Parts: sequence; C-alpha cells; structure tokens
Amino acid sequence: MSYMMTSPSPKFHLLSESGLRVGHLNVYHLLNKVPDISSFLNIEHPCIHLLGLSETRLDYRMSDESIEIPQYFTFRRDAVKQGETGLAIYIHSSIQSITTRRSDLESQSVESLWVEISHSKSPSLLVGFIYRNPTATYAWYDEFLVMLDKVADSKKNILLLGDFNIDLSKSHSAWESTYSLVGLHQLVNKPTRVTSTTDTLIDHIYTN
Repeated sequence: MSYMMTSPSPKFHLLSESGLRVGHLNVYHLLNKVPDISSFLNIEHPCIHLLGLSETRLDYRMSDESIEIPQYFTFRRDAVKQGETGLAIYIHSSIQSITTRRSDLESQSVESLWVEISHSKSPSLLVGFIYRNPTATYAWYDEFLVMLDKVADSKKNILLLGDFNIDLSKSHSAWESTYSLVGLHQLVNKPTRVTSTTDTLIDHIYTN
C-alpha cells in the first residue's frame, strides 16, 4: 500500500500514482462548505480515498445526510465539551469494505478520530486525524502520549494528520520529544498557513 498525503493549503505530497491517498483540511464549519468539499473531492483524479476534516462544528441537530457527498461515506466525532470543535472523515466508497472506525483508540482528552484500513496484500494501516485547540496546556502532550502508546501497541503502520496548532517552523523541543517517544516522524517541511504577514507550519503529518 502506498500513500499520497495532502496538507491543508491544500498542497499535495505524491508518493505514488497508485495506492491509498489521504488528506486533511481545516474547514472551520463544514455545513456551509459541503459544496466546496464536494467539488474538491470530485476534481481530484485519482480520487482522494480519505479526507479528514477538523473544526467541523457539527452537532446532534445536523444529520449525516446534511453533509453527504456522492461516492463517499462519513465518520464523525462532534464536539461534546469545551475546547472541542469536531472532526469528520470522508471515505471513498472504493475502500468502504476495508475501512473500520477504531473508536477504541480515540482519546476522551485528545480530539481525535481513528480508522483502520485492512488489505489482504498489505499490512493494516491506522489513520488518525487530530485537532489540538491552541488554548490547550502542556497536559495535552501527556494525554497525546497515552493515546499513542495504545495505538503503537497494535504494532500496525500509523499515519496521523491534523491541525496541531504547534508551529514547527520554530523550535518546539518538548513537542518533538513527545512524538519521538512513540516512534513518529513528522513529514511536512513547508508552511501550511500563509498570510500576508505570517508563515506557520501548524498542520502536520506523522508516520512510524
């Protein structure tokens, strides 16, 4: 199994013309952006198999049908407490039969959404999407380690994407030590949020 990963600009990191293609976007309210997400997914060829979204800001009043996109099904984790903003994953129908949600790996303290991709010809892959609120304290690092220890215990390949709100264009030794402890490597080396006055690398992709 080979992977193509996207970062939120969106910029594409193409590892193979075939295989599994995974991306992440921070949408800041999904409901009014479903047409844009649908257009984005439908113009990409070959297709994106997994698109994780952070800051969806959905709640119980918004049905799965209200965010439906043809040829994709969804998993979602709506915000339930202060500091959470909601996550969702669009999963292409071509991998629906080999994709399962791993809610047993999802932390109550780290806003996360995990799925497992199982394929008879490749090792299983755990794909996680994370949103870290910029107001989170250093205790979040400890909770992240607890979650990743459990993920790592599965002895499977890991791919982790998300909006971490930790600017890796600057030195963050505490965070670098944290993800290194669970054998992860960060792949993005260019700014993912660019404005007229700032360039920040806060959207990360990790793998073991």
